[in-house]
Amino acid sequence: MNRLARHLRKMIGNEGGTAALEFVMMFPVVFALFLMSFEQGYMALRVTMLDRALDQTVRDLRLGNLPSPTADQLRKSLCGRTDMFKDCANSLTIELTRVNATFGNLPAARSRCTRRDATIVAGTEAERVDTGQENELMVVRACVVVDAMFPTAFFGMKSVPTSKDGTYALVATSAFVNEPN
Repeated sequence: MNRLARHLRKMIGNEGGTAALEFVMMFPVVFALFLMSFEQGYMALRVTMLDRALDQTVRDLRLGNLPSPTADQLRKSLCGRTDMFKDCANSLTIELTRVNATFGNLPAARSRCTRRDATIVAGTEAERVDTGQENELMVVRACVVVDAMFPTAFFGMKSVPTSKDGTYALVATSAFVNEPN
């Protein structure tokens, strides 16, 4: 018994391996924070690129560079301005809403974003997109469904999750007023 007590005292006093124990305890936390910050930075870059592409497409609509635009033209115009989205044309939803003078019909805060569906909601169900009349305010929203790079490390991002399989909806909004002729 005396020998066992001496051996236990010797082990308690031994500090060898304490750095390894600290590393094993802290590494998962630090690595998870790294993955989370990388994912959030990449998603922020993608949202910024979507905003920029939408603004350029809306500018073309406003200036008349897209005469009688079709749904496919809008989709190609927006997707052609950014290469941040895999299969952009099949993940993109664009919504054009004509806003009345009293602003009573502003679009809802949540955008309709369909998973991997190229549906474009543009005021009419026809192929030609209704871009409004003179002096009308048009609100344009684009939503792209994207996959997270690290779905398990994606805590706290303020984008709208669309499903539990690691996909998220990135939404950009813009507006323009049709100039009088």
